[in-house]
Amino acid sequence: MKTRITELTKRALCKWGEDIQFTIAMEEAAEFIQAISKYQRYGDKYALASEYADLTIMMEQIRVILNDDELLEKWLNYKCDKMDKILDSCDYGELPKKDC
Repeated sequence: MKTRITELTKRALCKWGEDIQFTIAMEEAAEFIQAISKYQRYGDKYALASEYADLTIMMEQIRVILNDDELLEKWLNYKCDKMDKILDSCDYGELPKKDC
């Protein structure tokens, strides 16, 4: 699936350019946030799945635009390490705590 998304990403960027794709990415992120809210209130998993797909495609476009997988991988590892430390310490700040 990633290969198909990457190919479509290249075509979209060629046809519409980076600027409009950044704008669309922001719009899709906002729609994803709204879908999360609807999922929490109404259990609408189909809208959430649809917006997840749209946002995933746009995130791939941003990855292609940045053209720096090493930088993205470093940040992903950093964020995962940070989450791992939080989970290990059970330090959730203001979030409700559950047994670790």
